[in-house]
Order: sequence, then C-alpha cells, then structure tokens
Amino acid sequence: MAGMHIANGERIRKIYTVEFDFDEVEIHIIDEGANTAAAVWAFHEDLIVNAFDDIVFIRQWNEEFNRFDVIDISPSQWEELICALDSPEGAFRAIKKGDPKISQFGSKGGG
Repeated sequence: MAGMHIANGERIRKIYTVEFDFDEVEIHIIDEGANTAAAVWAFHEDLIVNAFDDIVFIRQWNEEFNRFDVIDISPSQWEELICALDSPEGAFRAIKKGDPKISQFGSKGGG
C-alpha cells in the first residue's frame, strides 16, 4: 500500500505495508531517502511495527551491530503516539470515552 502526502503543495509518495494476522498487526514503513531542494538524506532501514493486544514492538535493523534495535511499548502508549502525531504543540491527556476512572472528575472540573 502506498500513501500520498502533500507538503508545501508538492506530492510526496510514502510507501508502507500493513499485514493482519490472527493476533498481530505488522506495519513496515519503507524509507526511500530524499533528494529534493528541501532535504537530502540517506536511506534508513525499514521501520517495523508489530502490534499485539498486550504489547507493541517498534524495530529497525542496525547494520553496524548486525541486529535489530527494538523498543517495546504498551498499546496505550502506541495509541497516544498516533494521537500525538495530529496534535499541535502542548501537553495533552488522551481520554477514552466511557473510561470509569474519568467519571470522578467529570462535572467537578478536577484534573
């Protein structure tokens, strides 16, 4: 699956794949590098996201050490990361609709 992104009126092609398994979502984000007037950088290895119900792994091949660099985060952190990508600068609290822990603050204005 290839995505299109428009920046400064210029179409930029983004390439990624999404695969679903019975207990996992795997996303590959492919770096094509850049060679435009705005930016020049070399290719990076694919970024791979393996998302399960209880954990999310973000990994990238490290050629220097001949192994994957891996970050493991909770599904909640993954959801907050996705939300943060569309947020302006500032501090935010992501609240799930219907979360019983939030109702205690609802009308009282507490934080």
